[in-house]
Amino acid sequence: MILLDVVFVYNLVEDERIAWHGRFHRHRNNEYEVVFFLDGSGTFLIGTYRHLIAKGKFCLNRGDIYHQIIPNRKRSRPMAYYAILFRLDNEDGSRSDFLDCLLERFGQQTTASLSLRYQCEEIAELFRSNDRSLIRAAEYNFLGLLYKVYHKVITEKLPEFLERNGTERLIPAEIPPPFAKEITGNNPISAMAEIHVKKALAIMEKSVQRSISIGEIARLLAVSPEYLTRIFKSETKMGPHHYFLRLKVEGAAGLLISTNKLISEIALWFGFKNQFHFSCVFKRYTNISPSGYRKMYLQTVDFSQLEIGL
Repeated sequence: MILLDVVFVYNLVEDERIAWHGRFHRHRNNEYEVVFFLDGSGTFLIGTYRHLIAKGKFCLNRGDIYHQIIPNRKRSRPMAYYAILFRLDNEDGSRSDFLDCLLERFGQQTTASLSLRYQCEEIAELFRSNDRSLIRAAEYNFLGLLYKVYHKVITEKLPEFLERNGTERLIPAEIPPPFAKEITGNNPISAMAEIHVKKALAIMEKSVQRSISIGEIARLLAVSPEYLTRIFKSETKMGPHHYFLRLKVEGAAGLLISTNKLISEIALWFGFKNQFHFSCVFKRYTNISPSGYRKMYLQTVDFSQLEIGL
Protein backbone atom coordinates (compact mmCIF):
# COMPACT_ATOMS: atom_id res chain seq x y z
CA MET A 1 0.00 0.00 0.00
CA ILE A 2 1.35 3.41 -0.98
CA LEU A 3 -0.05 6.69 0.36
CA LEU A 4 -0.29 9.33 -2.37
CA ASP A 5 -1.79 12.27 -0.52
CA VAL A 6 -3.26 13.14 2.89
CA VAL A 7 -5.26 16.35 3.19
CA PHE A 8 -7.04 17.88 6.17
CA VAL A 9 -9.76 20.40 5.35
CA TYR A 10 -11.07 22.48 8.25
CA ASN A 11 -13.73 25.20 8.40
CA LEU A 12 -14.57 25.03 4.69
CA VAL A 13 -16.42 28.31 4.10
CA GLU A 14 -14.47 30.47 1.60
CA ASP A 15 -15.78 30.35 -1.96
CA GLU A 16 -12.39 29.60 -3.55
CA ARG A 17 -11.71 26.70 -1.16
CA ILE A 18 -15.20 25.29 -1.73
CA ALA A 19 -14.65 25.53 -5.50
CA TRP A 20 -11.40 23.54 -5.25
CA HIS A 21 -12.39 20.91 -2.68
CA GLY A 22 -15.86 20.58 -4.20
CA ARG A 23 -14.70 20.01 -7.78
CA PHE A 24 -16.07 17.08 -9.81
CA HIS A 25 -13.05 14.88 -10.46
CA ARG A 26 -11.52 11.44 -10.39
CA HIS A 27 -8.08 9.91 -9.79
CA ARG A 28 -6.20 7.15 -11.56
CA ASN A 29 -6.88 3.45 -11.95
CA ASN A 30 -5.85 1.22 -9.01
CA GLU A 31 -6.21 4.16 -6.62
CA TYR A 32 -8.63 4.40 -3.71
CA GLU A 33 -9.72 7.32 -1.56
CA VAL A 34 -10.98 7.55 2.00
CA VAL A 35 -12.87 10.63 3.18
CA PHE A 36 -13.60 10.90 6.91
CA PHE A 37 -16.08 13.70 7.71
CA LEU A 38 -15.67 15.34 11.11
CA ASP A 39 -18.28 18.07 10.75
CA GLY A 40 -20.59 19.81 8.35
CA SER A 41 -23.39 18.66 6.09
CA GLY A 42 -24.03 18.22 2.41
CA THR A 43 -23.77 15.49 -0.20
CA PHE A 44 -20.88 13.28 -1.28
CA LEU A 45 -21.52 12.26 -4.88
CA ILE A 46 -19.67 9.06 -5.92
CA GLY A 47 -20.59 8.03 -9.44
CA THR A 48 -24.38 7.86 -9.47
CA TYR A 49 -24.68 7.42 -5.68
CA ARG A 50 -25.42 10.31 -3.33
CA HIS A 51 -24.30 9.94 0.29
CA LEU A 52 -25.39 12.36 2.99
CA ILE A 53 -22.49 14.03 4.78
CA ALA A 54 -22.60 14.03 8.58
CA LYS A 55 -20.24 13.73 11.55
CA GLY A 56 -18.38 10.43 11.61
CA LYS A 57 -19.26 9.38 8.07
CA PHE A 58 -16.40 7.36 6.61
CA CYS A 59 -16.40 6.93 2.84
CA LEU A 60 -14.29 4.55 0.77
CA ASN A 61 -14.37 4.78 -3.00
CA ARG A 62 -12.40 3.75 -6.04
CA GLY A 63 -10.34 6.66 -7.29
CA ASP A 64 -11.26 6.13 -10.95
CA ILE A 65 -14.93 6.94 -10.26
CA TYR A 66 -15.90 10.59 -10.58
CA HIS A 67 -16.81 12.08 -7.22
CA GLN A 68 -17.65 15.44 -5.69
CA ILE A 69 -18.17 16.93 -2.23
CA ILE A 70 -21.12 19.34 -2.23
CA PRO A 71 -21.31 21.37 1.03
CA ASN A 72 -24.65 22.58 2.32
CA ARG A 73 -24.04 26.33 2.47
CA LYS A 74 -27.35 27.00 4.22
CA ARG A 75 -26.23 25.19 7.39
CA SER A 76 -24.28 27.18 9.96
CA ARG A 77 -21.52 24.65 10.72
CA PRO A 78 -18.69 24.55 8.15
CA MET A 79 -17.31 21.31 6.84
CA ALA A 80 -14.21 19.51 8.14
CA TYR A 81 -12.75 16.25 6.88
CA TYR A 82 -9.65 14.16 6.18
CA ALA A 83 -9.10 12.87 2.64
CA ILE A 84 -6.54 10.08 2.10
CA LEU A 85 -5.59 8.92 -1.38
CA PHE A 86 -3.69 5.64 -1.73
CA ARG A 87 -2.63 3.06 -4.28
CA LEU A 88 -2.13 -0.69 -4.04
CA ASP A 89 1.17 -2.03 -5.31
CA ASN A 90 1.94 -5.34 -7.02
CA GLU A 91 2.18 -7.18 -3.70
CA ASP A 92 -1.26 -6.05 -2.52
CA GLY A 93 -3.38 -8.63 -4.29
CA SER A 94 -5.18 -9.84 -1.16
CA ARG A 95 -5.79 -6.29 0.04
CA SER A 96 -7.25 -5.37 -3.34
CA ASP A 97 -9.71 -8.24 -2.95
CA PHE A 98 -10.41 -7.05 0.59
CA LEU A 99 -11.22 -3.48 -0.50
CA ASP A 100 -13.34 -4.65 -3.42
CA CYS A 101 -15.28 -6.95 -1.07
CA LEU A 102 -15.90 -4.06 1.31
CA LEU A 103 -17.24 -1.92 -1.52
CA GLU A 104 -19.38 -4.75 -2.92
CA ARG A 105 -20.80 -6.10 0.33
CA PHE A 106 -20.92 -3.01 2.54
CA GLY A 107 -21.21 -0.07 0.17
CA GLN A 108 -19.16 3.08 0.01
CA GLN A 109 -20.09 4.63 3.34
CA THR A 110 -20.05 3.62 7.00
CA THR A 111 -19.79 5.42 10.36
CA ALA A 112 -16.58 5.64 12.41
CA SER A 113 -15.76 6.94 15.88
CA LEU A 114 -14.71 10.59 15.86
CA SER A 115 -11.89 9.64 18.23
CA LEU A 116 -10.13 8.19 15.15
CA ARG A 117 -9.54 11.76 13.96
CA TYR A 118 -6.24 11.80 15.84
CA GLN A 119 -5.04 8.67 14.11
CA CYS A 120 -5.77 10.53 10.86
CA GLU A 121 -3.86 13.52 12.22
CA GLU A 122 -0.86 11.31 13.00
CA ILE A 123 -1.03 9.74 9.54
CA ALA A 124 -1.06 13.22 7.98
CA GLU A 125 1.95 14.42 10.00
CA LEU A 126 3.97 11.28 9.26
CA PHE A 127 3.12 11.51 5.57
CA ARG A 128 4.24 15.16 5.35
CA SER A 129 7.62 14.36 6.92
CA ASN A 130 9.41 13.63 3.60
CA ASP A 131 11.20 10.82 5.49
CA ARG A 132 10.57 7.50 3.73
CA SER A 133 10.68 5.48 6.95
CA LEU A 134 8.08 7.77 8.56
CA ILE A 135 5.93 7.69 5.45
CA ARG A 136 6.04 3.89 5.63
CA ALA A 137 4.91 4.17 9.26
CA ALA A 138 2.02 6.34 8.04
CA GLU A 139 1.04 3.60 5.59
CA TYR A 140 0.98 0.97 8.35
CA ASN A 141 -0.97 3.36 10.57
CA PHE A 142 -3.51 3.90 7.79
CA LEU A 143 -3.91 0.15 7.29
CA GLY A 144 -4.63 -0.08 11.01
CA LEU A 145 -7.24 2.67 10.65
CA LEU A 146 -9.05 0.68 7.96
CA TYR A 147 -9.15 -2.39 10.19
CA LYS A 148 -10.53 -0.40 13.11
CA VAL A 149 -13.29 1.11 11.00
CA TYR A 150 -14.23 -2.13 9.24
CA HIS A 151 -13.58 -4.55 12.09
CA LYS A 152 -17.21 -5.63 12.33
CA VAL A 153 -17.47 -5.99 8.58
CA ILE A 154 -14.36 -8.14 8.49
CA THR A 155 -15.51 -10.44 11.30
CA GLU A 156 -19.26 -10.52 10.65
CA LYS A 157 -20.04 -9.70 7.03
CA LEU A 158 -17.14 -11.32 5.19
CA PRO A 159 -16.74 -14.78 6.80
CA GLU A 160 -16.17 -16.51 3.50
CA PHE A 161 -13.44 -14.00 2.60
CA LEU A 162 -11.69 -14.56 5.92
CA GLU A 163 -11.95 -18.32 5.51
CA ARG A 164 -10.36 -18.09 2.10
CA ASN A 165 -7.64 -15.52 2.87
CA GLY A 166 -7.29 -15.07 6.63
CA THR A 167 -6.64 -11.69 8.26
CA GLU A 168 -2.96 -12.53 8.64
CA ARG A 169 -2.54 -12.21 4.86
CA LEU A 170 -3.91 -8.68 5.00
CA ILE A 171 -1.62 -7.47 7.80
CA PRO A 172 2.01 -6.96 6.73
CA ALA A 173 4.28 -9.43 8.50
CA GLU A 174 6.74 -6.68 9.41
CA ILE A 175 4.22 -4.84 11.61
CA PRO A 176 5.21 -5.41 15.27
CA PRO A 177 2.90 -7.96 17.02
CA PRO A 178 1.48 -5.47 19.57
CA PHE A 179 0.34 -3.15 16.79
CA ALA A 180 -1.00 -6.00 14.67
CA LYS A 181 -3.07 -7.12 17.66
CA GLU A 182 -4.44 -3.66 18.34
CA ILE A 183 -5.60 -2.77 14.83
CA THR A 184 -8.60 -5.08 15.03
CA GLY A 185 -10.42 -2.63 17.33
CA ASN A 186 -10.64 -0.95 20.73
CA ASN A 187 -11.61 -2.58 24.00
CA PRO A 188 -15.39 -2.20 24.35
CA ILE A 189 -17.00 -0.14 27.11
CA SER A 190 -20.58 -0.30 28.37
CA ALA A 191 -23.37 1.17 26.28
CA MET A 192 -24.10 3.89 28.85
CA ALA A 193 -20.42 4.82 29.13
CA GLU A 194 -20.23 5.04 25.34
CA ILE A 195 -23.18 7.44 25.36
CA HIS A 196 -21.47 9.60 27.97
CA VAL A 197 -18.28 9.72 25.89
CA LYS A 198 -20.20 10.66 22.75
CA LYS A 199 -21.97 13.46 24.61
CA ALA A 200 -18.65 14.67 26.03
CA LEU A 201 -17.17 14.73 22.52
CA ALA A 202 -20.16 16.72 21.25
CA ILE A 203 -19.78 19.25 24.08
CA MET A 204 -16.07 19.67 23.30
CA GLU A 205 -16.72 20.21 19.61
CA LYS A 206 -19.32 22.88 20.36
CA SER A 207 -16.97 24.53 22.85
CA VAL A 208 -13.84 24.53 20.68
CA GLN A 209 -13.91 28.36 20.52
CA ARG A 210 -13.78 28.77 24.28
CA SER A 211 -12.31 27.15 27.40
CA ILE A 212 -14.26 24.48 29.23
CA SER A 213 -13.13 22.39 32.20
CA ILE A 214 -13.54 18.66 32.66
CA GLY A 215 -15.54 19.41 35.79
CA GLU A 216 -17.98 21.52 33.77
CA ILE A 217 -18.42 18.76 31.17
CA ALA A 218 -18.95 16.19 33.93
CA ARG A 219 -21.63 18.39 35.55
CA LEU A 220 -23.45 18.70 32.23
CA LEU A 221 -23.44 14.90 31.95
CA ALA A 222 -24.36 14.40 35.64
CA VAL A 223 -21.32 12.20 36.27
CA SER A 224 -18.16 12.62 38.33
CA PRO A 225 -14.98 14.00 36.70
CA GLU A 226 -13.13 10.83 37.75
CA TYR A 227 -15.66 8.57 36.04
CA LEU A 228 -15.65 10.71 32.90
CA THR A 229 -11.86 10.65 32.73
CA ARG A 230 -11.75 6.88 33.14
CA ILE A 231 -14.31 6.02 30.45
CA PHE A 232 -12.96 8.73 28.14
CA LYS A 233 -9.45 7.26 28.30
CA SER A 234 -10.83 3.77 27.70
CA GLU A 235 -12.61 4.89 24.53
CA THR A 236 -10.20 7.46 23.04
CA LYS A 237 -6.85 6.36 24.56
CA MET A 238 -6.27 9.86 25.96
CA GLY A 239 -7.59 12.05 28.77
CA PRO A 240 -10.44 14.53 28.09
CA HIS A 241 -8.29 17.64 28.70
CA HIS A 242 -5.63 16.31 26.33
CA TYR A 243 -8.30 15.50 23.73
CA PHE A 244 -9.88 18.96 23.97
CA LEU A 245 -6.57 20.75 23.45
CA ARG A 246 -5.71 18.48 20.53
CA LEU A 247 -9.13 19.31 19.07
CA LYS A 248 -8.18 22.98 19.10
CA VAL A 249 -4.71 22.31 17.70
CA GLU A 250 -6.08 20.07 14.95
CA GLY A 251 -8.46 22.81 13.81
CA ALA A 252 -5.78 25.47 14.05
CA ALA A 253 -3.40 23.33 11.98
CA GLY A 254 -6.05 22.97 9.30
CA LEU A 255 -6.51 26.73 9.05
CA LEU A 256 -2.77 27.39 9.09
CA ILE A 257 -2.09 25.23 6.04
CA SER A 258 -5.20 25.94 3.98
CA THR A 259 -6.01 29.64 4.58
CA ASN A 260 -4.17 32.96 4.79
CA LYS A 261 -5.67 33.90 8.16
CA LEU A 262 -3.29 35.63 10.56
CA ILE A 263 -1.94 33.48 13.38
CA SER A 264 -3.35 35.98 15.87
CA GLU A 265 -6.80 35.56 14.25
CA ILE A 266 -6.59 31.78 14.51
CA ALA A 267 -5.49 32.00 18.15
CA LEU A 268 -8.46 34.23 18.96
CA TRP A 269 -10.90 32.07 17.03
CA PHE A 270 -9.99 28.98 19.07
CA GLY A 271 -10.36 30.77 22.40
CA PHE A 272 -6.71 31.10 23.42
CA LYS A 273 -5.77 33.94 25.77
CA ASN A 274 -3.33 35.39 23.25
CA GLN A 275 -1.02 34.40 20.42
CA PHE A 276 1.80 33.48 22.81
CA HIS A 277 -0.44 31.04 24.70
CA PHE A 278 -1.64 29.55 21.43
CA SER A 279 1.93 29.13 20.17
CA CYS A 280 3.00 27.37 23.37
CA VAL A 281 0.10 24.90 23.23
CA PHE A 282 0.49 24.35 19.49
CA LYS A 283 4.22 23.64 19.81
CA ARG A 284 3.59 21.26 22.73
CA TYR A 285 1.45 19.04 20.51
CA THR A 286 3.23 19.39 17.16
CA ASN A 287 6.85 20.13 18.19
CA ILE A 288 6.82 23.11 15.85
CA SER A 289 5.61 26.72 16.04
CA PRO A 290 2.44 27.79 14.17
CA SER A 291 4.48 29.87 11.71
CA GLY A 292 6.91 26.99 11.15
CA TYR A 293 4.01 24.57 10.67
CA ARG A 294 2.43 26.84 8.06
CA LYS A 295 5.71 27.27 6.20
CA MET A 296 6.46 23.53 6.21
CA TYR A 297 3.02 22.08 5.46
CA LEU A 298 1.22 24.73 3.42
CA GLN A 299 -1.09 22.78 1.12
CA THR A 300 -0.52 23.20 -2.61
CA VAL A 301 -2.58 21.93 -5.49
CA ASP A 302 -1.10 19.29 -7.79
CA PHE A 303 -3.29 19.21 -10.88
CA SER A 304 -1.23 16.38 -12.41
CA GLN A 305 -2.78 13.94 -9.93
CA LEU A 306 -6.36 14.68 -10.99
CA GLU A 307 -8.72 14.37 -13.91
CA ILE A 308 -11.39 17.03 -13.74
CA GLY A 309 -14.88 16.28 -15.01
CA LEU A 310 -16.20 18.69 -17.62
